[in-house]
Amino acid sequence: MRRTRDIRQLDLGIRHFNASSDPYRYYIMRNRAILKKYYRFHGMWYPGAFALGTALTFAKEILRLILVEKTIRGTSNLFKGLRDGQRIANDNSWKPMAPLKTKPRRQ
Repeated sequence: MRRTRDIRQLDLGIRHFNASSDPYRYYIMRNRAILKKYYRFHGMWYPGAFALGTALTFAKEILRLILVEKTIRGTSNLFKGLRDGQRIANDNSWKPMAPLKTKPRRQ
């Protein structure tokens, strides 16, 4: 297999920013709500730290748009992801799935 199109990226030395898609931007923000519900369920949610992480994720995606894709088109997907994530966060019926059963490891 070979890549048929180049992926735009920006090399910052210790970090790379690759171009991303609109669905990626949507789900990266929407899934923060799923993480929030999961952490709360397991007693590992720290509101300030989580809000900071969400803000940093949002800022990183804005930087990715501006620096790599050289546009601000796509920000609507970030806001839609936050909006739909809020619906998930407010859903009191949500519970994480049960842990998967694993086979014992051979020594």
